[in-house]
Amino acid sequence: MIFVVVAPPYAIRVFRLKTFENRISEWFKNSGMKFGGMEPFALSKNVASSKTSAVQLVMSCMSEGDKYWFVCGSYWLGCYSNQIIIYKGQASKNAEKVGLLSRR
Repeated sequence: MIFVVVAPPYAIRVFRLKTFENRISEWFKNSGMKFGGMEPFALSKNVASSKTSAVQLVMSCMSEGDKYWFVCGSYWLGCYSNQIIIYKGQASKNAEKVGLLSRR
């Protein structure tokens, strides 16, 4: 008998945080912008409720006076997916989508 242990989408966020942070900092570097550090949000529903699911990881970052929101993971699979959607705007509810980092 074989047992397979699968972590729920909430739990995997902790293990994938550093991977997502590295990809986001690389995006800033490739875009020629100054990277100002990130602030992760534990419950993404509080940050960008109309654009995310509760299993995604949401981070924000200021760069050159602009605020960027990074929604990590897919809507259904959460951080099992490598997708990162990038939004720009001071308030997450009216932020506009400016990029997508898909799988490597």
